[in-house]
Formats: sequence, structure tokens, C-alpha cells
Amino acid sequence: MEESRETYLAWLNARVREAGLKETNKDVVLCLQSAPLFLSLLLAILRDSRIPGEIQRTAASILSYFILPTDLSPEAFLGVPGVKDDIFLVALFLDGLRSRGMLDSVEKLWKGEEPLEQSFDRILACETGLISPEIAATFRKALQAAR
Repeated sequence: MEESRETYLAWLNARVREAGLKETNKDVVLCLQSAPLFLSLLLAILRDSRIPGEIQRTAASILSYFILPTDLSPEAFLGVPGVKDDIFLVALFLDGLRSRGMLDSVEKLWKGEEPLEQSFDRILACETGLISPEIAATFRKALQAAR
């Protein structure tokens, strides 16, 4: 798993350079570079039997969206910009767990160097640089309905 995450990160870094994201979008670039960690976290949530079923079901739905080639912003057609909506959806999911006092159940599975909350807060702060207001509203409604 570590090797595939590193391979994905290398692919993503190359695509970020190709997409021409410059210094002015440094926060967005950092958000995009965290995609492999968030994908790994979703997989870990599904594998850990200690995680409540409600969280696992939502994580499974988000993972399906993350890897689906025909989501609202598909990577297959858009390249790096297609990852933006995926990581934003994961960040909204984690923010919802935090607001319900359930984040600690998945925090122990996080493999990033910085704290999990700091990582997804950065993504939430970059909302306007990542996705349209319409997509953000759609995600928020979907997650609200999943509760």
C-alpha cells in the first residue's frame, strides 16, 4: 500500500507541475498533494472493525466517489483538477465527524505528518480554489442526508 501511495503521490506531483499551478496557489497544491493520504485513510476506515458501521458506510460511499472515473469532476478528463472535488468531499466528511464528536475514532488511522484536523481544515479553507459553490452545496446536502 505504501508503494502505491508513493507512486500516486509522484503521479500527482507531476500532474500538478504540468497543470501550471504556481506559487499563488500554494495552498491548493498542498491540498492536492494530500489526496493519497486521504485515500489511504478511507481504506483504513473500511478495514478497521472498531470503526462504527455508520462511519464505514459513509466512508465506503466517499471512497466509491473518489475512485469513480465519472464523478462531478473526473480525473480521467480533467487531470489534477479532477481530484479537487474528491479531497473536498473527504474533508467535509471528516469535519462532520468532528462536529459530532466522532473524529477520534478515525484519527488514530491517519498517516500524515501533520495532524488530521490541520490537514482537512486546510482543504476546507481552500474551498473556493477547489470547487464551485454548487458542488460544495451538493456535497453538504448529501452528507447531511447520510447522517
